[in-house]
Amino acid sequence: MAAGVSKTAPYRHFADKRDLLLTLAAHGFRLFADALETALGAAVQPLERKEPVDGIRALTRAYLAFARSRPALYRLMFSRLGYSLHSESCRMHSQRAIGTLL
Repeated sequence: MAAGVSKTAPYRHFADKRDLLLTLAAHGFRLFADALETALGAAVQPLERKEPVDGIRALTRAYLAFARSRPALYRLMFSRLGYSLHSESCRMHSQRAIGTLL
């Protein structure tokens, strides 16, 4: 009831619990990748005044901020269940996040 809807309301939009969790995990990976890309972009502009470690620090702060601000979503994304739920959307956004970290 925290969302203000009945317990059965999500099933009007999702086939089952797995489908709901899959959608949440994909959304989480998109938010995570966006946050990392934004942090790195801000850390390396303008290039002439930045040190390489600035990007690492920015990514670390963004990673931790995401995990702390959305702990349940973070746990879902990186749990065994989250890995088993991977869809094409999850793969695409998780690869974006990993690419940014690398």
